[in-house]
Amino acid sequence: MTGADTTGSGCGAIALLPAEEYRRERWPNGAGWTRQIASASEAGTGLLWRLSIAEITSEASYSLFHGLQRHQVLLQGDGIVLELEGAPAQRAEPPFGQVSFPGELPARCTLLGGPVHMFNLFHRPDRFDLSLWRRPVVGPMYFFPASGETWAMHLLSGQAELGGRGGGCMMQQGDSALLGAAGGCPGRVSLEGGGEVLVARLTPRAPAGADS
Repeated sequence: MTGADTTGSGCGAIALLPAEEYRRERWPNGAGWTRQIASASEAGTGLLWRLSIAEITSEASYSLFHGLQRHQVLLQGDGIVLELEGAPAQRAEPPFGQVSFPGELPARCTLLGGPVHMFNLFHRPDRFDLSLWRRPVVGPMYFFPASGETWAMHLLSGQAELGGRGGGCMMQQGDSALLGAAGGCPGRVSLEGGGEVLVARLTPRAPAGADS
């Protein structure tokens, strides 16, 4: 696996990804923008996982991503209705509503009000198990990434200090951070401050046929 494609600053075993450094790209269909946060890929396989923020300004069809599961969390706006071919429609409404669907499934997004910002997480379900949480940051929180895992955090509101071996990193609303994406194990990591945080954990799955 290649290292995560990030541009953030290092802080011990933590990669801080400030919001102002996200790479902003126009959608090919012109219906919105995507701010790329981080990704990882593998020779012969392609994309393994990706974090981004979609800025959706009008009704639009989503691009197809075969072999990837897509998760979206509403960050700003009145929400969306997601129409999925051959599956029930899904809604994401304030505060921080979520939808999840296979990337190869044709999908069309309808806005419930004005433009929205959606946090995107793509991952290969045949390679990783995903856990996704939204938690209030009230006092210190502790995380214990295991070797081989990748953890991602996105500060939904407030500000907080993310600390591990080698010092701490200040996170502001909209910033993200990666733990262990480059293969290192940061040990115990603390998050202390006030606000809300979205936390994702990607745990590698055992290869098919491997001994249990």
